[in-house]
Amino acid sequence: MDTCKYHPLVPTSFHCNSCEQDTCSECVDNSSSHGQPRCIRCGELLESVANSDNVEPFWRRIEQAFKYPLNSEALMMIVGVSVGMAVVSSLPFGALTLFIITLALYGAMLNYSFMAMTLSSDGDFEPPTAVDAVAGGLGLSFKMILMIILMVGILIVTALQVGQVAVNLLGLLFIVGLPAILICFAHTGSIIQSLNPVMFVNLMAKVGFPYAVLLGLLLVMTSSVSAISAIIGNDFAAVSSVFQSIVANYYTLVMFHIMGYMLYQYQDRLGFTSGNDITGYDHERNPEDTLLAKVGVFLKEGDYARSLGLLKEGAATFPTNKKLAEKYFDLLLLLKQHKALATYADIYFMNLAREAQMNRLYSQYRRLSLVLPKYKPQSSELRYQLAVTCEQQSNFKAVVWMINGLHVDDLNYVNIVQAYQLLTKALQALGQDAMAKKCGLLLEKLKQRMPAKAPKEAARPAGKAVFDAQPVSTPTIPPAKVEFGATAPEPEIEAAPESLPPIEFKP
Repeated sequence: MDTCKYHPLVPTSFHCNSCEQDTCSECVDNSSSHGQPRCIRCGELLESVANSDNVEPFWRRIEQAFKYPLNSEALMMIVGVSVGMAVVSSLPFGALTLFIITLALYGAMLNYSFMAMTLSSDGDFEPPTAVDAVAGGLGLSFKMILMIILMVGILIVTALQVGQVAVNLLGLLFIVGLPAILICFAHTGSIIQSLNPVMFVNLMAKVGFPYAVLLGLLLVMTSSVSAISAIIGNDFAAVSSVFQSIVANYYTLVMFHIMGYMLYQYQDRLGFTSGNDITGYDHERNPEDTLLAKVGVFLKEGDYARSLGLLKEGAATFPTNKKLAEKYFDLLLLLKQHKALATYADIYFMNLAREAQMNRLYSQYRRLSLVLPKYKPQSSELRYQLAVTCEQQSNFKAVVWMINGLHVDDLNYVNIVQAYQLLTKALQALGQDAMAKKCGLLLEKLKQRMPAKAPKEAARPAGKAVFDAQPVSTPTIPPAKVEFGATAPEPEIEAAPESLPPIEFKP
């Protein structure tokens, strides 16, 4: 089985005749306006090569198929729907309300299963997120009910017009062809086309014997649900109902994943190419994901310059994309791009602070400090936020480094008092009592210059990310610099705030 050059465990989907290399559907550039996948390295059109000869048969992946639902998202969906149905059925709802809620829950599970088939047919063997299954569940339930009504209607008409023998044969055809009918529905989104015997019988014929294997698996799983019901009995009806529902939903997801993988395996026979939207669901890759795919390829090729250029462009174009920001920051660190780091770190850290990712903020700052030990943000608020998170991690030297001289750089900073309170505690924790005492005197002066009744924006709690500090204000007459450890006159309490001496703390 041929595999992707950049993902050795993933089967090949495309071949580049120019570069003479095989790739999977994730390692292509599908940003073309015509939707034709191109090679990321050279830009040439790719040739689809995925077929049943170079893809592992689905019957050899039975173990992986049964492990497919053992994912946090899938399990949350399976258990949530099962318990939800049991709870709803025990509540005193009216018949119509109960019917609608049950349909919505059933539809959510069915929608989730169809999404699993969609992703599997596209070569993505990770379950979808549970949140995505909520939308459209009720509509899908009604479509399934309509499909069943049409099947029953076709059987009734056949019985009236032809006879019982024809009804039996047609009913058997519907039962045997049910997986093919579902696959056709996922492929076309049309109930009429899905129930067209020409379509689903043609699909069964093209797949051949493996389709019989699929039917056998379906029969075994359906029988096991009945066996579980018989073992549990009726003594614990509620528990039995929930457990049977969990098992049934688990098997449903397994079967839909296998059907999706079968589509992926036999895509050449069935007339479509993995990577296209074959099921009617919108799973096209967005520009950010395409850019990340390009970066991934260039990184594995060792082309760091192109990777860095793409990430720089992406970080500017999509500033809210966390993956792009993370990769750009990581690559700047790896390549030790000091100048770019000094600029981008402020933006990256500010976004982390805005999102209250304080642990991540600290860990990334520690990594940065190994490359830029003298890094200090331009923003007063970011300096304060870094000092807060460093203090929480007992990194008191970093607290001193961040707050030191803040009153000189931005005397009107809204959290200036809280910042120097933090600095005083850090100096005490470091055993720098003399410096802590001088910092305390400065803190008293800062408190005195605060208005009697601070405005609302000045009373924000310490630690909250606020990025609207006032511009840096420079004193009219810059006072002389005094370092701790040097002989200097004691600052006077009654000194005017504008003449506060700048103080350096050397940790």
